[in-house]
Amino acid sequence: FERSRGGTGLRSLPLIRLSTAVVGAAWGSSLFVPNSNNTELLLFFAMFAFGASAFAMLLTISRTDLFLAFEFPLFLTGTIALVVTKNDHLMSIGLMALAYLIFATTIHRIANLGAVEAIRLEWRTENLVSTLASEHQLLLSVNNAYASLNGQLAHQAMHDPLTGLFNRRGAI
Repeated sequence: FERSRGGTGLRSLPLIRLSTAVVGAAWGSSLFVPNSNNTELLLFFAMFAFGASAFAMLLTISRTDLFLAFEFPLFLTGTIALVVTKNDHLMSIGLMALAYLIFATTIHRIANLGAVEAIRLEWRTENLVSTLASEHQLLLSVNNAYASLNGQLAHQAMHDPLTGLFNRRGAI
């Protein structure tokens, strides 16, 4: 299994992005469910839908594309649902939700950079450990070759090359 930078290797990534956007739009569309005259229930639905944003931020910390695919449909449909009520309080909450989206996107980007750097460092560490293991094996084989050569040299130093008997050095 070989990892590569800058990609997931998933053939289904466009489908994952599309389904994430649909889910975000569905969460935002939940604000169209309650009666627009029932402000308390509408605020409860808004809190529930926009609360999903914080959870989505955690789930997609290493994937900005999925974060944006979920957040923008959620906040845009949710804000539209609040604005069409023509209630001043709900409209201001919708605008604050858009401001929160900008803030959350900034926070997500900062956290994303940290997460991506941590993943990159983990891959680099795994690569270095693998390289170190292969170099260790190479050093062991070279060391064994040198030990074999030293044994041959010691034999040549102690034995006569023609007869194979001990020479003067081997006899002492």
